Amino acid sequence: MPALKTINSINSGYITSLISNLLRKKLYRSEAQLQFDVAWQIRADLINLTDWQVLLEYLSATITSGKNIKRSYTDIIVYNEKTKEFIPIEIKYKTKALKGTNVLKNHGAQDLGAYDFLWDVKRIEMLKTFSCITPQGDTYKREGELSSFIRGFSVLVTNDDSYLRHHPNSCAKNFYFKPGKTFYAGNAIDWDRTNKSMFYRGTWRDAALTFSNNYMCNWNNTIAPTPHPEKMQYLVFEII
Repeated sequence: MPALKTINSINSGYITSLISNLLRKKLYRSEAQLQFDVAWQIRADLINLTDWQVLLEYLSATITSGKNIKRSYTDIIVYNEKTKEFIPIEIKYKTKALKGTNVLKNHGAQDLGAYDFLWDVKRIEMLKTFSCITPQGDTYKREGELSSFIRGFSVLVTNDDSYLRHHPNSCAKNFYFKPGKTFYAGNAIDWDRTNKSMFYRGTWRDAALTFSNNYMCNWNNTIAPTPHPEKMQYLVFEII
């Protein structure tokens, strides 16, 4: 990919192209491997923007619940130490196993995977402000060195078509990503509380999510290469 001319060149088009290029080159065995290669490519593309660095698993915030304090990490942070500007990126890699191989894990639990991806979107939205209250009612406080949010991205990569389908009988039916579906700003996205399946009750996931932006499910796809060619689909939400 060509070197970036300005930091604003890191936009949804750039992230989409980057993910596509990487997926065409190899079939990733793990989320960590994909996250590392995304960070490595961004760093290479920033060669002319020497004030910027790319950080992995960065401590971006703390969550305070009563007397308990939990650290919140972001997969990738593009960061300028001089200006304190930053771009957070979260990546979820959810796979189903390939028959006859152990190349990919069979993650399953698509209902939790869908919620977790949307929680990444919410966490990035919360990073736009220094301090706020989480959907769970806790205090979310951004780390002080991150003072100027530019934009953020939440990425879902999968070979599991379940994420793209509507599941009318699932308690998580509101969380899935049917192509063309839009999550609208201000509309609470919640579990189907009338459903008898309530495995999420009493966990941190037992909270509706409300966004400040609209997010449309515009899926992209490509074929990972041999010896195990596999259709990979990916979704990029840009948080502004």
